[in-house]
Amino acid sequence: LSNGDEVFKSFDFTLGGDFSFPKQDITLFKYSIHIPKIYVVFNQTFGAGAYYGMKFEIAAKVLEMKAICGVEPYAGVTVYGELGIGFLLYGKLRLEGRIMDLRFPTTAEITFNKFPLDVGLVMYLKLTPIELNLYALVTLEVDLGLTKFKKTLFKMKLWSYKAATITKKLIDNRKDEEDETPPDVSPFTDDEIPGRKRRATPSCEVEQIADRDYVEPMFEIAVRAEDDRSDVAYFLDVGTVPGGKDVMDQHTLGGPKTSVDEAISMKMNP
Repeated sequence: LSNGDEVFKSFDFTLGGDFSFPKQDITLFKYSIHIPKIYVVFNQTFGAGAYYGMKFEIAAKVLEMKAICGVEPYAGVTVYGELGIGFLLYGKLRLEGRIMDLRFPTTAEITFNKFPLDVGLVMYLKLTPIELNLYALVTLEVDLGLTKFKKTLFKMKLWSYKAATITKKLIDNRKDEEDETPPDVSPFTDDEIPGRKRRATPSCEVEQIADRDYVEPMFEIAVRAEDDRSDVAYFLDVGTVPGGKDVMDQHTLGGPKTSVDEAISMKMNP
C-alpha cells in the first residue's frame, strides 16, 4: 500500500518495430580488363556506385508513457577495385571503399502522461569521410557466351580502416527546464462506504483505521494534487512540531490515498 510507485521504477516494457526502407544500390560505372595467358586469365575490375536508404523505428515505453519515433536517412558513394587470377575458379583481392557516408538520425519523443503533449525532437548529422575494406575471395565464373554466371565460394576480410565519424547536433528542442510551479491541491472525495462518512477536504486528511490491534496501527492519508506540466509525487513528513520532519522524512506515498503502517517512535518532552 505504501511505496507502491517504487516497484515499477527499476524496469519498463518497451514495444517497438523496425519498418526500414531497404538499401538501394546504384551503379555509376564498371570497367573490366581481361588478360588471357596460358591456362590462366588475369582479371582487373574497377567501378563506382552510390547507395541510399532509410531506417525507420517506432517504439513505446509503457510505464513511462512515452512514444519514440526514429528516422535515419542515409546516402553515400562506393568505389572498388579487384584483381584476380585463374580459370573458372578465380582467386581475388578486392578493395572496397565507402566515401562520404552521410546520415541524419532524427528522434522524436512524445510524452502522453499529461496534456498538452510534450514533443521533443533531436536531429544529428553523422559523416564518415572514408571506410576501406580489403577482402580475399574465391569465385566460380562461367562464361558460355549466351549464358554466364558468377558465384562467390569464399570471402574473408583481410584488413579494414574507418575514419572517425564527425557528429554534429542540428536540432534539439527538448524542454529540460525544471517545473518550479506548485501543484494545485483540490478536495479529495471518495465513494460512500457503509459505516464511513463521505469526505471532501481542501488539503490533507489523516485518519486511523479502526478495528486493528493496538500494537499494529494503520493510518490512511488522503490528499489530491494535480499539475498540468509535470507529474506529482507524494511524500510524507512527520514531526513533533508543526512543519517538522524529525520523526519521518520524505516517506514516499503510493498515490492520493495511501495506508501507512510504518512504526513511528517519538520522544515527547514534558
